[in-house]
Amino acid sequence: MTKSVSGRLVYDADPAAVYAMYVDPKFVQSKNERTGGSNVSVKVSKKGKGNEIVASRTLPLGGLPSMAKKVVGDTVDTIETDVWEEAEADGSRNGTTVITFGKAPLHAEGTFRLEADGNQTVCTVVINVKANIPLVGGKAESVASEQVIRAINAEEAIGQEWLASH
Repeated sequence: MTKSVSGRLVYDADPAAVYAMYVDPKFVQSKNERTGGSNVSVKVSKKGKGNEIVASRTLPLGGLPSMAKKVVGDTVDTIETDVWEEAEADGSRNGTTVITFGKAPLHAEGTFRLEADGNQTVCTVVINVKANIPLVGGKAESVASEQVIRAINAEEAIGQEWLASH
């Protein structure tokens, strides 16, 4: 079974400014730390006419059944790889994300869409979380999905603060 999570982040800036924020290593570092990550490492590089952002971090894992914690532990080292494509004529962009969870049998992947909406920019996110853990896979997917939802919700506020100060 796969758990799907979606979000809609709204920013008071144009798509070019929001994209510049998303590919700024300092923003990615701050976002990951402020959403509970420790030992955060960020690398941003050109990928075609877009960018690739690779962020690794350690996250706490609360809410897992004891059986799953024996396999995974109390924390998990994640690597998130976001790839943004070239801007379209109107400034909108598409992207993809893949998140691995260290030794945990979890995997997440999804898509982004960044586009103008009047004087604002909307980033639509859809992420699918899959766990391959016998008997407790659904619970692990729910815990991971809840963490993704919290991160999406926090990211909008963190992004608004960033845009206002940069």
